[in-house]
Amino acid sequence: MSISQTKWVSRLAAAAVWLLAGASIFYWVNRLALISNTPSAFGAPKAWTPPQDKNNSVAVAKLLGARSPEASNPLVPSLSSRFLLLGVLAYESGAGAALVAVDGKPAKAFRVGAEISPDYEIASVKQRSATVVRRSDRSTALTLEMSALKTK
Repeated sequence: MSISQTKWVSRLAAAAVWLLAGASIFYWVNRLALISNTPSAFGAPKAWTPPQDKNNSVAVAKLLGARSPEASNPLVPSLSSRFLLLGVLAYESGAGAALVAVDGKPAKAFRVGAEISPDYEIASVKQRSATVVRRSDRSTALTLEMSALKTK
């Protein structure tokens, strides 16, 4: 091989290396851009929000036997639909905390004995449940259960 041929071989080899390096950079930049655009499987849970259209509520109330929308009380959600248990931290001593979403708002952590809404508090927590009682009489109890874990 002559010196001029060796120069061209080394130039072609260098060009091939740079081409491979550029292609690799292009591939990984695109791959990382796709990963950052995909939604996370562990995103925040979506809170339930009641429908904003009052005409549907009036129609449902009439269907269920309400006499007139003006005379009837506004539809009040049941106690169990107001609270959503998302997590529990329970100790054997009975202390602990519960992660509860109240009235469709973002979830907050409440310790045992803490007020979660006016007139309601967390009475106790267990491994996958929490008990909510009315502060005034402490007789009205509601046990909130965490949903079952989904396994694939």
